[in-house]
Amino acid sequence: MARGGQRSYGNAGRTAYSGGTRGGQDRAAFVSSVLKPLVLSGGLKHGTASNGMISGATASSGIVSNVAGLTVNSAARTYAFDGTAAAGTTANGLVETLAGATGSPRPTPVTVAA
Repeated sequence: MARGGQRSYGNAGRTAYSGGTRGGQDRAAFVSSVLKPLVLSGGLKHGTASNGMISGATASSGIVSNVAGLTVNSAARTYAFDGTAAAGTTANGLVETLAGATGSPRPTPVTVAA
């Protein structure tokens, strides 16, 4: 037996288990993110095209739109709206997803004004 009751399998006294890492990676890498509501830089209005930025997104997450005429560039955190969506609120208008994050996938309501 190696020091501390751990078995040694050769390799210059290295032990088979190291409590400080998980799979050879730092434990800090496994701390989960918490997704927050997304925010569009401008309001959406039926019949009016617009574009802008999406803020509030977590690094490395993906964003998709469930609003007709609202196109999202997830990597650039931008959107383009062609004005075709009917006025109203879509409860899951934008959905942010990040593997391992608390609350993922997270929907954000999107309102299109009349």
